[in-house]
Amino acid sequence: MAICSENRPEWAYALLGAWAAGAIVVPIDYMSVASDIAYILDDCRPEVIFHSKDCAEAVREGVGQVEGDYHPSLLGFDDLTDTPMAGKESLPAFDPQETALIMYTSGTTGGPKGVMLSFDNLLANIEAVTEYSRIYTRDHRVMQLLPSHHILPLMGTILAPLSVGATIVICPKISSEAILETLQRHAITIMVGVPRLYSMMAGG
Repeated sequence: MAICSENRPEWAYALLGAWAAGAIVVPIDYMSVASDIAYILDDCRPEVIFHSKDCAEAVREGVGQVEGDYHPSLLGFDDLTDTPMAGKESLPAFDPQETALIMYTSGTTGGPKGVMLSFDNLLANIEAVTEYSRIYTRDHRVMQLLPSHHILPLMGTILAPLSVGATIVICPKISSEAILETLQRHAITIMVGVPRLYSMMAGG
């Protein structure tokens, strides 16, 4: 199952729903053009595609460039950004060695490569920050800012927080103003970022 959407609660709902149904999830960059989407669809052949309203046109064009009977589905709600999510999530029993995600990342040559990550891969990272170092606890409020199709924000701002019942707050956009407002309004305790983000915030 593929997900092509900006950060929003339905992204996490689709992810957990797919796993509960025994599906492998393929996150797609919500800024992808039609040809990039077509490349991924042709490479891994997901049976289901969920997308947001803003990604509808690119997904529709991408589907038109590949063979197969695809019927993309719109993720349900219109405006739930900057909205906290909380609750400890549980999943049905699964084989730790089974593939959970196929993450597409650019290599040094050629097109993006699909990297298969098992549930064991994900659990090893979750346990490292929730059980061994206890960086994440139930009392934390985590800001989701970086796009979920990257493994760092997917792990750090969705999976790890949900595994301990922490609160996730979706920042509406990547800008200094929006970030500061979200930090203050929701009393954020954990922010996951990369050097380029902090440089932008510092005006560098």
